[in-house]
Amino acid sequence: MIFSKADFRTELELLPVIDSNLPREILDSRYDLLFSLNELTHYKLSIQDLNEAFILLADMLIKNLTIPESDKIKLPFSALGTLEATRGKLTQQEKIIFAFCVYYAVCVELYDKKSGKMFSAVKELNSQESIIARLQNEITTHPEKFAFLNEKKSPFGSKDNPAQATSQTNARIYLTKLYTSQGKHVKFSKVTSLPGANKIMLDLYDIKYDLSGETKEMQIYINPSSQINSTEAPEGLEYYDDDPDSLFTLGMNFFNGEGVKPDSDRAIQMLKKSAGRGHAESQYNLGLIYEGMHNFNESIKYFSQAAEQNHLRALVKLGNIYYRGEGVPQDYSKAAEYYSRAALKGDADSQYYLGFLYYSGDGVNQDKRKAVELWSKAALQGHAESQYIMGQLYRTGKDLRQNYNEAIKYFSQAAGKNHPESLFALGQMYENGEGVRRDINQVVKFYKLAAEQNNEDALKSLRRLGKI
Repeated sequence: MIFSKADFRTELELLPVIDSNLPREILDSRYDLLFSLNELTHYKLSIQDLNEAFILLADMLIKNLTIPESDKIKLPFSALGTLEATRGKLTQQEKIIFAFCVYYAVCVELYDKKSGKMFSAVKELNSQESIIARLQNEITTHPEKFAFLNEKKSPFGSKDNPAQATSQTNARIYLTKLYTSQGKHVKFSKVTSLPGANKIMLDLYDIKYDLSGETKEMQIYINPSSQINSTEAPEGLEYYDDDPDSLFTLGMNFFNGEGVKPDSDRAIQMLKKSAGRGHAESQYNLGLIYEGMHNFNESIKYFSQAAEQNHLRALVKLGNIYYRGEGVPQDYSKAAEYYSRAALKGDADSQYYLGFLYYSGDGVNQDKRKAVELWSKAALQGHAESQYIMGQLYRTGKDLRQNYNEAIKYFSQAAGKNHPESLFALGQMYENGEGVRRDINQVVKFYKLAAEQNNEDALKSLRRLGKI
């Protein structure tokens, strides 16, 4: 979404505060930096996505101060591939830009804090031009920092070292192949017992296997280049059959046919073992599998087990099931219960639907102010339907004081996502002169954009104006 610098900062400040141990200087530095990154990443991420990614990556860098400067940019770049907010949305070049900006801003802030200088990294990264210039200079001056981008490492290593993987997921796929091809149990070490380890950093761990003997073993340890003692490897090897994470991975591989022949019966058997050990992701996926089989009693059972552990997608799923009456009698009270729990965890869809329940008083005590508050929160997260509702409330003056400028702001945000009703509403406002000068060119532009999204009202309006 395109914002002015002032509006961008205002929107950023409205976001909920994310728990972080970052120094105040680094938190403050994100305003101008993220504004430039918004354009450099071609507006692919919402303001919330930008903010969360910056804070997570910066926090990860600070927690790993012992890692050499030459390896630091590898951390945020690798993590961007696993962050939910950025998955599948940024190109390789955009990830390099984003990772470099976080890396450089954090490194400069920390250096300045130690030296006693109050110099902000944003003074050197305060525009697109300065970001690109600094990045190009660093690549030329310190190519070793970016050498990892040219690495063409196979997921399972070379023929001479066939059991080296670059991530825990790849390791488990490899071990799954051993398990299924040889019918033997596979042991592994848990990465979570490593000092300072976290899920975001998994791709930075080397994984090696002992291929001798009847039982295949895997040991995970920190890459020596991280300058952390590699003897601090985790202890307590466990069998696949005893570990819910491994059972889940193996079960999903069988279900999806990843590296093995698809076998849904075996997949369900393994997922049930994992679910029985309290593995929420297994419980949720069993719910999805049984839902696909139209076995709603079993699907709700497993969704409910996952929801008891506050699994976000399970909470949303149950809210949708009871809101729409899918396989069960419609129950707005239960829908509100699950939507409320998911909304507290920041889920925009749940905030949107819960808003309708409060607005109508279905399943809850009617509270229109609460409904508007929920829609506003969802709209701030880039939820197009909520942005449209907020636009309509401001446009009509119903339940909010009429404000055409706010209406246009919300409609424009949703229109940026090709929301048909918002595009049509903008066309109407330009046709009627609501808060803007009448402008037939803008009218036709927005009606045509809405019509391209199959909005019937827009098509009728274009016919009325003789534009089609």
